[in-house]
Amino acid sequence: MPSPGELLELLDELQADGYDEVFIITVSSQLSGTFGVCTMAINQYEGPLRIHVIDSKNAAISEGWLSLETLRLIEEQKTSTEILAYLEHIKTNRKQYFMVDNLRLFVANGRLSGASGFIGSMFKIKPILEVNDDGKIVPFLKVRTQKKALQQMVDIVIEDLKNIKDFIVTYDTSDNIEGLQFIKDQMEQAFPGYTYFEAPITPVVGCHTGIGTVGIAYFDLTK
Repeated sequence: MPSPGELLELLDELQADGYDEVFIITVSSQLSGTFGVCTMAINQYEGPLRIHVIDSKNAAISEGWLSLETLRLIEEQKTSTEILAYLEHIKTNRKQYFMVDNLRLFVANGRLSGASGFIGSMFKIKPILEVNDDGKIVPFLKVRTQKKALQQMVDIVIEDLKNIKDFIVTYDTSDNIEGLQFIKDQMEQAFPGYTYFEAPITPVVGCHTGIGTVGIAYFDLTK
């Protein structure tokens, strides 16, 4: 995560470049101290920029999609009040799941809440985890094989989306292209031509998830 000094330098650069307002969208505050650092930095900032720090309560591409939506709304000349209200509504109007190869790294780095029931068999299962409405990573299901875990995960999402009129889907993976394609194929069969966003899990996040992770999330856009 950035230091307050680094962020203050960036704000000075943006001010010098002629910007007058800044939206900072961070990874979930339950997973990183970045939100706290950004809040601390803007409390020290004395310039004229109007700054908004938003806890996305998401991670990886689901966090990234919120940034893309913010850019879209800025380009549509929406007001700051409208943008902030939209982000507040949409950031938890979603479900986010991912399958990891095992829980070793999550347990070691303390990023998994309520893991006690999973730890005893963490090397024997392919756990499905969920990012809850608070932005915490919590256990969701224990499944014995990767294929069954992927199937279970995509079945849950497909069943949910049958009752949602407008949605987007996000995907991410840490080097499990075959597993990712497995769920994408089934999603396309269930919802031909739907809109999705995809990105690799970055090294920083991958230090927690490990290799082999596949994630799927959806945002309910119904108004």
